[in-house]
Amino acid sequence: MKKIGVIINPNAKKIRKGKISIDDFRRISPDIVDIRLTNDLKEIDTVVRDFKKKRMKYVGITGGDGTIHQVISRMIAIYGPRSLPPVIILKGGTMDNIGRSIGLKGNGQKILKRLVDTLSRGEEPEILSYDTMKIGKAYCFLFGFGFVTKFLEEAYRGEKGFIKNMMVIRKAITHAFREPATGSLYEGIEADITVDGKPLGFTKITGLLAGTVKSIAEGANPLFLANKKPGTFHLLASGMRPLQILLKFYFVFGIRVRHRFLFNDTASSLKIRSRIKFGYTMDGDLYDSTGRLDVGIGIKIKLVKV
Repeated sequence: MKKIGVIINPNAKKIRKGKISIDDFRRISPDIVDIRLTNDLKEIDTVVRDFKKKRMKYVGITGGDGTIHQVISRMIAIYGPRSLPPVIILKGGTMDNIGRSIGLKGNGQKILKRLVDTLSRGEEPEILSYDTMKIGKAYCFLFGFGFVTKFLEEAYRGEKGFIKNMMVIRKAITHAFREPATGSLYEGIEADITVDGKPLGFTKITGLLAGTVKSIAEGANPLFLANKKPGTFHLLASGMRPLQILLKFYFVFGIRVRHRFLFNDTASSLKIRSRIKFGYTMDGDLYDSTGRLDVGIGIKIKLVKV
């Protein structure tokens, strides 16, 4: 009887580039593992409903963090918040922030093989519990706007990857010396923000990043309070000038930074009100807001660590 249903996004970079072989996944214990390819949300819904009907004990996701965000959002809608099976992250994206945050080693095939071997020995894998964040009917582990979305927009132009990320970091350093910041990565927005019902204290937002996982890219772990206090996310909201941000760059390595125009603590809800529309990200996927956005704690997700 099959116990592990695996959803693969064939459009993920590492699959498109041949760095991950779908056939290799299919060869891993086909009597236990059910491999499905999904190209869009409609196909995800069909597969998730089938996995629910067949009572899959675990659901694996291969693709970038955006794929994970989409699949988990659809799983919550279809399974309901109380009957979700544990999810195993099988990587496959450019950054793999979620997999890195929970300490998964190796590529997706190795991770899946370790889970199969664990179950074959009659053992159960380690299960971690992580809060999600909720915006509307969608769920994610990382949320941001301002500098965060500007950075992603630059990184997504052309071919994504480590080299492109380094190029954008270099651009961010150059832009930090621009005054004013109009037209730069640090342009930001004017917005009234309340954190757990209290005013943020400043309205010029250079950038905002929140998450229930600590890693964001290339070994950076600025959200070191993520998953430390149940029912909260780590929130970094900056109104600092670009050069001030650059001079305190060490915050990306999980070192506590304090500034009167920086919120750097846990929170459970955000209300963002801007007079203009602005873009935001959920786990790397980019969206447009109307200028009003509410971010809260979603349901807990069980994540497999093997």
